[in-house]
Amino acid sequence: MTTRLFGEATQSVPKVQQGISMVEMLVALGLGAFLMLGLTQVYMTNQQTSILQDDFARVQESGRIGAEMLIKEIRMADFNGCVPSTADIASHLDTADPDFDPDGMDFLAGGVSGANDVTTISFNGGATVITTVPNSDTLILRGMTDACEGLGRMTGTNNAASFFLSSANCPIGEGDILILANCAGGDMFSVSNYNTANVTVVHNTGNITEVGAVDNATSSFSRIYEAGASILRPYQKTFYIAPGVDGNSLFLRESADNFSQELVTNVTNFQVFYGEDSNGDGSVDRYRDADNVGDFNDVLSVRIELTVGSGEVEKIFRAVGNIRNRVNS
Repeated sequence: MTTRLFGEATQSVPKVQQGISMVEMLVALGLGAFLMLGLTQVYMTNQQTSILQDDFARVQESGRIGAEMLIKEIRMADFNGCVPSTADIASHLDTADPDFDPDGMDFLAGGVSGANDVTTISFNGGATVITTVPNSDTLILRGMTDACEGLGRMTGTNNAASFFLSSANCPIGEGDILILANCAGGDMFSVSNYNTANVTVVHNTGNITEVGAVDNATSSFSRIYEAGASILRPYQKTFYIAPGVDGNSLFLRESADNFSQELVTNVTNFQVFYGEDSNGDGSVDRYRDADNVGDFNDVLSVRIELTVGSGEVEKIFRAVGNIRNRVNS
């Protein structure tokens, strides 16, 4: 590029480039720091919001699962087939057998019970002691299920120490505790042998070799059972709160299992109230804790309160379950 000076053509001179002043640098650094501070605050706010949302979701999930699980179990409790009462069931279990657990095998004690504000619970006659969360309750539910799960039934009459099944697919085995019952009563016993060749269930006395099995004290049943008698499996489920793998959790110990199953995490407290029909009119008069229930056989429904907490989020989940085998809904 050229320019003309006094009519002469001359070469243009490049403009000298100058550096950034100290003021400009300080302004730039200030603006950058301000922007970084803003971005950091936005990031931290988003992170805290995300953590809070995760805690809230965790609380909601644990509370919903725990409440639904308990209500389902409450509704199914106290099913005994058509037996008029568990008092009409004769037990042949040998209570002197070391494998008999008076705390976990109290199958005929009624469909629902519990304890208020416990600090420990015991199993295996006190040999196993579990420390629970202070001031929390325990809930014990009992009942029976179809031992054959629809895959078999009793055929013919039984003799003193055995009876026959219609199918070898019935999922029972040696050492299982079963109840054979009709609408007049029943007998509870341990299976000493299950012969799949002729589909025979034996309930003899003597040592049952299966580990943890309870022997029978007697083998003769209290009555003769005709074809179609119910083959039931009794259970006892104890729910409680105790320290788990990551904080406090809802636990289940079923029948005479030598272990407890961690069901739901983040549960910090468990309160149980029993709806008692004290005047026999078929409706709940009021809810009481376990210490103030007059007769657990008069309890028609159970109200639970689960306190679930994670981080800064804590919520109480409340639900009521009717014992369907005692009410019409």
